Amino acid sequence: MMQLISFKKPLMLIILLISSLSNLLAESDSTKKHNFLWINIAGGGGSYETAFSLSLNKQNGFNLWNLRFLEVGAFKNDIYQSKPELEAKELAFMYGLVSTASDYVAVSFTGGISFVYGINHGKYLGDNQFEFNGNIIHQSVYEKVEYYTAGISVDLQISLKIFKGLGLGLEFFANENFETRFLGAMIAIQYGFLRN
Repeated sequence: MMQLISFKKPLMLIILLISSLSNLLAESDSTKKHNFLWINIAGGGGSYETAFSLSLNKQNGFNLWNLRFLEVGAFKNDIYQSKPELEAKELAFMYGLVSTASDYVAVSFTGGISFVYGINHGKYLGDNQFEFNGNIIHQSVYEKVEYYTAGISVDLQISLKIFKGLGLGLEFFANENFETRFLGAMIAIQYGFLRN
């Protein structure tokens, strides 16, 4: 079901945050020029229980471009989960801003467009009932509904450079699309040409 109205608030928030942050960064980073490239590998959880992402990040000055693959879903083979297991996969291209408090700490915010594939529950088909460790388990079964849609993605990261070329980060993500929404947090490992 298309809900165009639901996109207005996240889009306005992205524009407002990027605009405000750009003024702040223009003042604080006006004398610094950065040109870095790295990958993030992150894992965590959120509204879909598990989350995994792989992203390519390019920083030039205080500008940041991010190409991210993100997969969220339920724990696989969990006997207590409804079937089919819910999941969503996102390919997002985002632009944002990064501020470096020092050569070791950085905070970034990006937002952009995404392509989303996922599995939702359709029509209720009934219950599976079986015994597991002496307990009777009732598992709801639904029709499998696959979807492809466009979305708006946002990402906030706080990162710390540990060694040359290696860093750790805390990443918060959200996606609003025509079918569903998901959000969460992950711990990220950064590898590549990082801050000096």
